[in-house]
Amino acid sequence: LGPPVTGARILDQAVAVGVGREAEVESPLDVRPNRTHELAVAEQLSWFDALIVVGLGVSIAVAVTNVDEPDAPNGPLWFDVAVTFVFFVPLLFRRRFPFGAPVVAAVAVTASTFVDDQRVPWDFTVFLLGMTIAFMFGALRELRQAIAGFATLLGVNAIVTRNDPDGSVGDFVWTCIIFGIAWTIGFGLAHKLREADEAKERAERLER
Repeated sequence: LGPPVTGARILDQAVAVGVGREAEVESPLDVRPNRTHELAVAEQLSWFDALIVVGLGVSIAVAVTNVDEPDAPNGPLWFDVAVTFVFFVPLLFRRRFPFGAPVVAAVAVTASTFVDDQRVPWDFTVFLLGMTIAFMFGALRELRQAIAGFATLLGVNAIVTRNDPDGSVGDFVWTCIIFGIAWTIGFGLAHKLREADEAKERAERLER
């Protein structure tokens, strides 16, 4: 049997699905089609890592360049910059820690609001990060972990909204709905990809 399908793998497969399909239709005369597919997928996955790094850079730039705005994060600036790394960098380790990586990022987001209550609600990049984390939780193979991850994210949302001076029940409900949609997409895609993996394994066993 192949390796288990983890949330990180599902996310990576979702990112790589376009190029993966192209690689699968390589000419039958190619003596190394599997190698071509692997290289294509690896290249696409590196782009997702690059997007995480870009998100990190954009979030830091938002904190630094808008520090004098009336509703900008309260700082201190060094904290806002430092904690942003803890928001994004754990997701680079999603393949090794499919559950732990998004949990660390979510906990960091929560903890930051006790120091700067505007850092998270003021930065839309962090909201996109939350959607990504919700997707990763939904894509986890273990249902208990997927549910626990989503519950953790709801708790994060509740604390962030509570610590936000402008937060409201409407903000909390709206964010929960968006995160719920992202979680559901991850869960559904994971189910479909697991079915595809199982079908492929059965076909390989029959060929033997």
